[in-house]
Amino acid sequence: KKLKFSPGIYATYMDTVISTSNDLISRKCFALPKMMLLPKILSLKPLLLIQVFPIILVVDSIKSAVLAKITMKTEELSKEKKEIETIRSQVEQFDIKSSHVLQKSGHGSLEFTKLRWIELTDKIQKKHTAREILKMVGRYLRALYWLDILSPMVECALAEMIAYGNIISAEIMLYSRAMQDAVDFLLMRSRAEAELSSLNTAIANLQEYVVTWDESRTRATTQCSIHKNKVLSINN
Repeated sequence: KKLKFSPGIYATYMDTVISTSNDLISRKCFALPKMMLLPKILSLKPLLLIQVFPIILVVDSIKSAVLAKITMKTEELSKEKKEIETIRSQVEQFDIKSSHVLQKSGHGSLEFTKLRWIELTDKIQKKHTAREILKMVGRYLRALYWLDILSPMVECALAEMIAYGNIISAEIMLYSRAMQDAVDFLLMRSRAEAELSSLNTAIANLQEYVVTWDESRTRATTQCSIHKNKVLSINN
């Protein structure tokens, strides 16, 4: 069975699995101390949080659903780009090894080789451009949600708590991060959709690599041995 990608790309997938898993776990662990402030916030202003949190969760769910679609398309384009890059690499290696044959074949063969390289490179550039545009749109939506929706809603809730004397101004940042981390924890799966999608893609490709590797190790091979009387025997 032929591998879809080069060994270097599979190594990149392995690095993606390790780094993404570590980032997800470490972020949740560091958020736990701030989330311990939530019971105090609920005791100070329970009705306010009951009004604010559902709105935040609904808006966050819509944002996450849109970003999930963008992320899935981005991962699809990345996979297609890497597949074409692998094909181009194989074509280049073959053409370089056969360069003496191409030179003897005349100008037409060189022109055909040139057009084939250009065609593959053009496909790679188109996939790369489409992926980068989708990434830019995703970053814009995240920034818009964070700056113009989530932060103002949390700040309004904290401003009302300050007005009633429940907290002081020095605690704004602390309680703001506690509420944001609580939303992030409740919507852990949807918020990490991009990272989880990338993680699933990397794991799926590594599983294909493991299966192909196991098949290559277990396939039947020809055993050769030389006896003392210098007779060569071959066992299939």
